[in-house]
This record gives sequence, C-alpha cells and structure tokens, in this order.
Amino acid sequence: MEAMQSRLVMETAINAAPPAVAPNPSIERTSPDKPGLACYVKRWQHSMHRALALVLLASTVGAQGADGKQKFASFVVNPHEAPELKYQFSEAAATSGDPIVISAVGRRLLKSDLENRTDLQRVWLRRNVPETHVIQMRTQVGDCGMIQPGDFHHCDLYQFKDSKTGKIHAYYIYIGNWPFV
Repeated sequence: MEAMQSRLVMETAINAAPPAVAPNPSIERTSPDKPGLACYVKRWQHSMHRALALVLLASTVGAQGADGKQKFASFVVNPHEAPELKYQFSEAAATSGDPIVISAVGRRLLKSDLENRTDLQRVWLRRNVPETHVIQMRTQVGDCGMIQPGDFHHCDLYQFKDSKTGKIHAYYIYIGNWPFV
C-alpha cells in the first residue's frame, strides 16, 4: 500500500503543471517609459542582422565591375581546325566601360584572325548568355573605352531580350584591338 501511495504521489508530481516563474525585472519592461533588457536584446539582434546583410553585400561587390554588373570569367579557346591558335577572353563585366576583350595568346592579332572574330564572339555569347535570352540586335558602337593607346575604340554590341521578364540585356565585346586595314 505504501508503494502504491508513493507511486501516486510521483505520478501527480510528474503530471502537475510546472511552477509559475516570476517575471525577471531585469529582462521585462519595468515601467512604460523605461524599457527592460529584452528591448535592448532585440535591438542588438536587429543590428546584428543588418551588419550581417552589409557583410554579405560587401562580399558580392568584389566580383562586380565598377557599375555593379557581375564580371564574367576569363577563359581560353582554340579552333578545332587550327589547334596551334589560342584565343583568350578577358575577365570583364561586358559593359561599354568594361567590355570583353578577345586577344591571341602569345602574339598580336593578325589580319588572318579576322575570319574567326564573329565565331569567337559567338563562343563567348553561347557560354555566358542564358538560353532564355533571345537576340534582338547586333551593332557596332563607338562609345567603348580605349583599351590600348592607338586602338580603334569601338565595340560590337549584342542586345538580348529575356523571354521570361522582357528585360533587355546588353553585352559589349571590344573590337578596337583587331587589325582592320
């Protein structure tokens, strides 16, 4: 009988509601005009979230161009029919102020390289322009920055329309370093 009573007392203690905890005056608001510690903790958490957001934003700016546009990675290609020829695409944002530059690896571009110019541009566009974008226009513009002194400061401008959003995206490829004469 005694074992049964102790078991009953034990079950009652387990099933009973936890004792009420008195509010902590250092955390809770103590008066309407004086905030408690909880208010300061929430402010600190909010400021930490803002600081984290700024750090994340700053880390993405490093990989962007001066105008905030994402830079495209540099890479090298060679035509299948002429494996001794290698062309390099520069790391750039593909804007008028920071256009993609195509150069020959280890030498200056020659007149004979002109036959590959548009094919090389297509290689870059296939690699970097999303498939959902549809070409709208290709034209030559004269408002590109000069990469080398004495260069013809022109670019081929490609404009694509995003079929999902309707937004127009422009990509500038520098042609001032190609021998035209």
